[in-house]
Amino acid sequence: MNTKLTRRETLSIGIGSLAPLHSYGQTAGIATMNTQPIPSTGEALPVIGCGTYIGFDHAPDNPGYAELPAVVDTFFTAGGSVIDSSPM
Repeated sequence: MNTKLTRRETLSIGIGSLAPLHSYGQTAGIATMNTQPIPSTGEALPVIGCGTYIGFDHAPDNPGYAELPAVVDTFFTAGGSVIDSSPM
């Protein structure tokens, strides 16, 4: 029996675990993200971004697909503003 998780499965579990934070943020509040300024403009960007390469690679019929909007909503609610969308 193979008990190792694939990289895709691991990332899917990780992203899926963020979905409950969506409702938490609406009722209890979410702390703002830490930011760093862009040296040339001074614009504050969060130190954490959100990548989409494997974690968001779900077909509409995949159970994880329905959880993805809540993950993005939570990200923006917490002050996130940078999403790296992979061409893959």
